[in-house]
Amino acid sequence: MIDSYTHCGIDKYEPVDSLVEAMEYSGMTRAVLVQHLGQFDNSYIESVVKSSPATFTGVGLVDPTDTNWRSQIGLLRDSESFTGIRFSTPSIIGNFDVVMEAGEMGLHLILYTPDGIGEVSREIAELARTLPDTFIVLTHLGCPGQEVDVDRRNLSILGLGEFANVFVGLSGQHMFCEYPYTYLRDYTKRIVETYTSGRIMWGSNFPVCGSMEEYRMDLSYILSGNLELSELEIQDITENTARKVFFPDN
Repeated sequence: MIDSYTHCGIDKYEPVDSLVEAMEYSGMTRAVLVQHLGQFDNSYIESVVKSSPATFTGVGLVDPTDTNWRSQIGLLRDSESFTGIRFSTPSIIGNFDVVMEAGEMGLHLILYTPDGIGEVSREIAELARTLPDTFIVLTHLGCPGQEVDVDRRNLSILGLGEFANVFVGLSGQHMFCEYPYTYLRDYTKRIVETYTSGRIMWGSNFPVCGSMEEYRMDLSYILSGNLELSELEIQDITENTARKVFFPDN
């Protein structure tokens, strides 16, 4: 199985050894290391991936307001350690040309929209139309918030399902409600219905999700039947989709 969304670091969160321990505890064989917000030095993630390329791949971060942003993106692209680049809502709105060029340069776009998809849905649709060969991942279920209503604030995420290159990260549920994520269940089912399991991938959001036991508990939400998924859908969400996006050669 593949964990499509994790963090590690030496000045925030924890070194990769903690992640490896949590992965082994829950039967994960690979993981995507996503750079945390505010950290533009991607060297630690790069070193981890270089040491274990069959296990890890990276999602880097650059400062879109830096005059050297283009060369920084080029470094990520030219490195064999990164398959994607992370952008959040302020960058999508204020530095759209940077986001677009990162996709044009061959990096997949991993998007974090803390206030929901609605305010940037048009921009994401433009990215999807203009960059059909670039995968766009809407992390943390598009950040639906604590009062989940797919018919209002989060309706836009369903509309983006028409684009075959837009994926959804089933991660970060713990940020919106407590396990077993009862308030997210209907919303998540709508996402699965719209995108199908072939465009959805599970991620732990470790270590933000909590302990190793909480890591395993989050995974059990997918495996236990809470979402009434078939065995094939579970296989897609816990491995096949993430492999397609992040580990296409393995």
